[in-house]
Amino acid sequence: METPVTLACLFAQLDALRQALQAGDINRLGRLVGEYRSGIDAFIALPAPVTPARYDELDRLLQAHLQMQDLLSAARGMIADHRPAFRRSGRPAPMQARVSRP
Repeated sequence: METPVTLACLFAQLDALRQALQAGDINRLGRLVGEYRSGIDAFIALPAPVTPARYDELDRLLQAHLQMQDLLSAARGMIADHRPAFRRSGRPAPMQARVSRP
């Protein structure tokens, strides 16, 4: 039986995503995004009491998720900006995008 996903697990997954993005590890980043999406789906499916504390935790998760979404969008934009120049030069596009930590 699989262990239920917790908020702490989801926050840890977001941290791992941030680290992979900062390291420019595109392969690991892709795998972690898939795991995070699966974790979110599993977490949403869990029955849980609705309490003010839970709402606060979910709000923290949402804010962290939105920050990660912004970082991923910025990295995607940086890669897209560099692709035309690399195509013109005949060199392969860089596979690493460095994004500063907020």
